[in-house]
Amino acid sequence: MPWARNFAAVSTGSPFWYVNANGLVELAANRARVCDVLDIEIGTPVRFLV
Repeated sequence: MPWARNFAAVSTGSPFWYVNANGLVELAANRARVCDVLDIEIGTPVRFLV
């Protein structure tokens, strides 16, 4: 999943991650619910590979 600075940087329905104003990583999707796009729920563990 790519990093994006803001929602406008990705196409409609595309998931991405960003760092919010509190310095926390958030998963999001442009004009969609990321939970629906990725078929996950709030609290689902995720792992970032670097």
